[in-house]
Amino acid sequence: MSLADTIASEGGQAAIAQVAQQFGLNNETAAQAIGMLLPALAQGMQQKASQGDGAAALFKALQAGDHARYLTDPSALAQAATNGDGVGILGHILGSKDVSRVVAATVAGALGIDNDTVKQMLPVVAAMAMGALAKQSQPAAPQAPAPVSNPADLVGQLGNMLNVSNAGSILGSLFG
Repeated sequence: MSLADTIASEGGQAAIAQVAQQFGLNNETAAQAIGMLLPALAQGMQQKASQGDGAAALFKALQAGDHARYLTDPSALAQAATNGDGVGILGHILGSKDVSRVVAATVAGALGIDNDTVKQMLPVVAAMAMGALAKQSQPAAPQAPAPVSNPADLVGQLGNMLNVSNAGSILGSLFG
């Protein structure tokens, strides 16, 4: 299941409505922007996870943070702490403000919306993406997750959760 599928199945309409209201967009435009940002974020996560101990660091962040709240309580997306969390997530997965700016400019240009609006949305959507990833990584039944000792297994699991091969990212060249 992709990040977008997880967001849609976990109260996505309420999250989209929250983002739309927060950034002065209609629901359709907000959904399109989120849909275009998610593949770039997923690809960034996959890229970072494949480097050194990146997968282990991502899984540690998923276990330590309460990221799933961004999907179970969409009103959390409007909190100032969410923006700070999202900026931190972006720093880890995209690596630089320059990449974030290119992502925002590409989406803004494709949708014909203000670039600054998309730049402001990006941390919120990053928090949503991390929330979706947290939801995907939770076991279906209350049980301890199987220990993973091989970093390659972590990268493989992450690749399956992110569904990067099917993301169709418009920004693939940034992470190639």
